[in-house]
Amino acid sequence: MISANDPAAWRERLAAVRSELDELFPPGEAEDAEEAFAAQARAGMLGREWQVLQGRIDLNLTTREAVLSGEDDSVEAAFVRETGARQSEALVEALRRTAPGDPRDPGAELRALHAETTARGARIDAMLRDMAARERGI
Repeated sequence: MISANDPAAWRERLAAVRSELDELFPPGEAEDAEEAFAAQARAGMLGREWQVLQGRIDLNLTTREAVLSGEDDSVEAAFVRETGARQSEALVEALRRTAPGDPRDPGAELRALHAETTARGARIDAMLRDMAARERGI
């Protein structure tokens, strides 16, 4: 257990936890993905609707969350939501028609991503339980 009167030990432990979290979730990874999406939208690579919407996002007139949630009721946002819903339905139907293990299985990547995310969550939970146990002196 780390003593409350030992700031150096707390700083050391905090640095170790930060290092472990950085290993699990590299700094900037989410921001890089967000910026890549925005750049593609600005360039029109995701369609005219996303290009218009990204222009509005850049001007702080809307947000991606507002577009996806329905708060943004513009024609472009409605189109993006409707297209996303159709594509999701098509994916679900493809998953129903494809046997597990089939190399054309569109769900294989999703299942692998789910497994990786679940494993990351379990490691974080274990780290937090370990920290709590150490604080209690267990």
